[in-house]
Formats: sequence, C-alpha cells, structure tokens
Amino acid sequence: MALLGNPFIANVQKQMSPDELVQAIRADYAGELEAIIGYEAHAMSTGDERAKKILYH
Repeated sequence: MALLGNPFIANVQKQMSPDELVQAIRADYAGELEAIIGYEAHAMSTGDERAKKILYH
C-alpha cells in the first residue's frame, strides 16, 4: 500500500530552479506511469466488466 505523506513537509523558503523543476516533473510523470501500469494489471486480472471499464478509463 502506498504511503501518503504530508505534501507540505518539504516546503522550503526558495523557489525551485528550472533544473529542479524539470527533475520534479519527471518524478511526477514516472509516478503517473507506474499508476497506469498498476490499473492495467488490475483490469487484466479481473472478470468484472464494470471494474475493467473503470480501470481502463
């Protein structure tokens, strides 16, 4: 199960540099791709058509 943390714990008193922003967006994108893979795996492992429709949406 995922550990959901406090999104404000890492707030610092400076803005990200362009390179830091790119790195953060890449990490976010990688997380989104992992979630999609998980949803597809769940959809492939069930016979429930309603669940498949939701997971493949």
